[in-house]
Amino acid sequence: MAGWGWNSIFEMGTELVAPYGYDPGMGPTTMINGNYDYVQKRQTWDSNGPQTLPNSFFLTQAPAYFRGRTWPWVDPSTGTTYTLRAKARYDFWEAN
Repeated sequence: MAGWGWNSIFEMGTELVAPYGYDPGMGPTTMINGNYDYVQKRQTWDSNGPQTLPNSFFLTQAPAYFRGRTWPWVDPSTGTTYTLRAKARYDFWEAN
């Protein structure tokens, strides 16, 4: 958070509206082994070491509406983003 004097990827268990509470049980019960870190521009991992991230934890293949577009639209290994079909359609209609 910019006004708080530190850079952070996650703020877990912190309530950022009055009365500014904190849930100490949040951290120990959250499972985060790795994450793409946009600050360091790389994947970061806990002590269990690197793992292969699936394209989706929900879908086994690209949805039909992607119709040949890059899927997943965010590459889990590099953080590279591609254009969502809905965004491309929006941009098309805005330009015409």
